[in-house]
Amino acid sequence: MRERINLEDTALNDFGGNSYTYYDENGNLKEVEGDTSIFIYPGYKFKCVDNLITNFHLPKSTLVMLVSALSTKENILKELIAKVSFCCATDESRPILKGCLLQTQEGKLTATALDGFRMAYGYCETKIGENDLKIVCPARTLNEISRMLDGEEDVKIFADKNRLSVEIKDTLITSRLYVGEFVKKENIFPVEFTTTVIVNKNQLLQSIERASVLTRADKNNLVVFDIKNGKV
Repeated sequence: MRERINLEDTALNDFGGNSYTYYDENGNLKEVEGDTSIFIYPGYKFKCVDNLITNFHLPKSTLVMLVSALSTKENILKELIAKVSFCCATDESRPILKGCLLQTQEGKLTATALDGFRMAYGYCETKIGENDLKIVCPARTLNEISRMLDGEEDVKIFADKNRLSVEIKDTLITSRLYVGEFVKKENIFPVEFTTTVIVNKNQLLQSIERASVLTRADKNNLVVFDIKNGKV
């Protein structure tokens, strides 16, 4: 028999602001009806459960996202995406490289992208839940998210192993994620370098821009650096 519980008379508050009683006076589990939030916001104290039964399904609703949750500012996330998304691959030879690796650790959100020739890496400060995040998000999704970021309000990010949801103001963007092992940047960065050069950033950028005028998209698109006699 289905039992209706008056949520106003119960004592346990959940992260969505509702109150529930899960057990009766004899310690038996009770069925509960009521509205709740399906998202876990940063700062929520995660708990362990023995079993979870849900009827949430797509496309009417997203899956329950119990793995990772974090938030950051719109302008900070937009800058991070701009730093790395241009390095994502565009061909189908290794589909996972068409995405960007997003990870959280020790209060930072890091982003890594590479296409086999170049690699970009960046990070920003973030508020995270108790679980670390590690996903590969399609570059196209990140670019669409970036177009919607035009302020300094909080952006909430939720993820499980296959799906990403980003809450921007009154809009919720949902995307599937790439599944597979992303290239470890630690295996690409050399432990030490044989040559170290310190240059003026603006002068270097101007030189590259002038040299790039003669490059082509299909071939002969290399810019060669010649370092000798104190010059580049």
